[in-house]
Amino acid sequence: MTRFSYRAVTPTGAIERGRLDAETREALLDRLRAEGKTPLSVRRAGALGGLSPGAGRLPESAWLDLVRPLALLLRSGTPLAESLRMTASLSRRAGVRAAALRLRARIEEGRSLAAALEAEPGVPPHLPALARAGEHAGTLAEVLSRLAGRMKSALAMRRQIGSAMAYPIVLVFVAIGALTVLLGVVVPRFETVFAAQGEALPAATRFVMAASRFVVSDGWTIAVALLLAWLGLRLYAGRPAGRRRLAEALLRMPMLGDLVIASAFTGFARTLGGLIEAGVPLGQAFTIARAVVGNEVLRSEFDAASARAQGGEGLARALEAETRFPLVPLRVILVSEESGALAGGLIEAAEMASEELDRTVKTAVSLVEPALILLLGLIVGGIVVSLFSGILAMNALAFD
Repeated sequence: MTRFSYRAVTPTGAIERGRLDAETREALLDRLRAEGKTPLSVRRAGALGGLSPGAGRLPESAWLDLVRPLALLLRSGTPLAESLRMTASLSRRAGVRAAALRLRARIEEGRSLAAALEAEPGVPPHLPALARAGEHAGTLAEVLSRLAGRMKSALAMRRQIGSAMAYPIVLVFVAIGALTVLLGVVVPRFETVFAAQGEALPAATRFVMAASRFVVSDGWTIAVALLLAWLGLRLYAGRPAGRRRLAEALLRMPMLGDLVIASAFTGFARTLGGLIEAGVPLGQAFTIARAVVGNEVLRSEFDAASARAQGGEGLARALEAETRFPLVPLRVILVSEESGALAGGLIEAAEMASEELDRTVKTAVSLVEPALILLLGLIVGGIVVSLFSGILAMNALAFD
């Protein structure tokens, strides 16, 4: 018998964590499903990340590469096992090929696609739930096709945000590199020239020379201090109280907090809408959708909203009362809920929030880019001017 750690959604919609002994990982998955629970993750106790030998976690882009051709093949009438074999043969990514073949082997053992996905390490928690709902309703191809479309939209949004943020990040590294070269290589060459002048040099020149000497002789202490600060932050974030305080501080930051909230809402609403659309019960769908949110504080707010929604209060009003979600998308959810089209309203609200998030990121980047360029120009220009001031001071003393 082997001991496994697991996370699963109970019939009441709560997330249960625990450890159980079982012959195999698959046996434990069957046991959890027999108890009416939806497994989210199962891993060998003490193992890192829950990976089984020969298996690796796939990024979301890889899951999209698996789900999209699989949905197309199923819609064309190809049997599931053969569709997985063809998906593996069509993919250029080794991880996707391996995952598709593992899924095919489990299907040929007589398992459902949902059960096969649950046995796959690192699978997104909503994917098995959607597959199970599609299999029960006989609409697996349609469910996977809609899922692929939503995954593509979410991935495109993240790539746009990443592309927009790339240039400011490059500017920061260029600025650090330029300052390091100036203070560590260029300025020291003036040291011998200015050495005899002492206090006769302008204050700005003396300051730049002192900064240069610090970078050359003690610059390593900056790297050590940054490393220690990073390690301390990691240790602090590893504690529940510290992680929650950091999450709260992040939400309170101007503009950045709004980006985190909008991103969380987009992922949450898109996932929840897809699950409800596929027929997953609201309580279970809410718990699975909660897993896509990374911020600890927002997850706690989702739990409170879930309790109110399952207690009879409308989902939109529960979210408005308990979360920091933007008001306009919540109104869209409210109208769709009252008209009996909650799933469609959630997906529409997610698209609205996604578009607003994209605009906010572009606006922020358009403000940050010129500010960084101006700051870099002022610093470099200040160093150059201070050196020329020292040279002019030397010339003035020579003429005197």
